[in-house]
Amino acid sequence: LIRELVKEGCYLRRHGKKHDIYINPKSGKKAPVPRHSEIKESLCELIRRQLGLKGLSCKKLLGSLVQTAAAASQCTKRQRQLLRSFGGWYEIQRRF
Repeated sequence: LIRELVKEGCYLRRHGKKHDIYINPKSGKKAPVPRHSEIKESLCELIRRQLGLKGLSCKKLLGSLVQTAAAASQCTKRQRQLLRSFGGWYEIQRRF
């Protein structure tokens, strides 16, 4: 998430106790970003919305992996790992 924010032009304004405050200079909006190794997708989308960004979400990534699996008729080990982490592996198994 941090890499995506920086890529979109946001920068770190200050460190808080448990959160960092990022600001989007294009819109002037700011949002707190928790310092955790894993953040739920719903929180990521909320942060993107607060900063006025429209980035690649995990749902879109999952959709592209489903299309890749359908085209190849079989998932690679890495695709299965990614899909399990997003909880979409069972959806793909039902389709095939």
